[in-house]
Amino acid sequence: GYRVLNGYMQENYQHLHYSARMDEFTITYVGSLYHTQPIEIILDGVKEFVDTQHPENFKLLFVGLRNNMDAYERVHQYMRGYERYVDYTERVTKNEAIEIQHRSDVLIICTHVGMKGTPGSKMYEYIALKKRVMVCPGDGDIVEETLSATGQGYILKDVKAVAKFLGEKYQDYLMGVSPETEMNRCAMSQYDRKRQTEILAELMDGARSKEQGARSK
Repeated sequence: GYRVLNGYMQENYQHLHYSARMDEFTITYVGSLYHTQPIEIILDGVKEFVDTQHPENFKLLFVGLRNNMDAYERVHQYMRGYERYVDYTERVTKNEAIEIQHRSDVLIICTHVGMKGTPGSKMYEYIALKKRVMVCPGDGDIVEETLSATGQGYILKDVKAVAKFLGEKYQDYLMGVSPETEMNRCAMSQYDRKRQTEILAELMDGARSKEQGARSK
């Protein structure tokens, strides 16, 4: 068999223009949150980062989570005592979500435990936005492989790794260090949906040629 990926539609990002980063160092999670995703690892990492670094201008942002009360309560209750560092929004339009991600410093992927091969559409959106991505935990599969190839992914396995990563990126933020530019733009372009359509067409042409060759024998 062959695999053709969902990819991203470049036209969804053409409305973006230069815009300043958020007023605070912002890491952002977008979309649904399921019980198969151990978000608590990231939340504990945030707590440790806050307890050791005492950041004055840091925010963990969940976009759209207020529309899912179970998921919202799960995070809200877990972060009691750290409320000043966490924000939540209602569901927003796709363009608004893209704009928020575009202005954020780091984007978050929390993979599903025991469910390999489940990247979610947000991964391809993150690729299109050319943003740094914190992946915790890793999946040892398509998410790690893809974001390692594009040079965007930071694969973190536990609470200590999350706190260390946030501390390093926060210090870069305070010193005005620009985000890394070691991203593989060529690899990113392979996930454009037009390119994935070309791959599908090539596979279909190849299959058709084999079929015709078999019939002619």
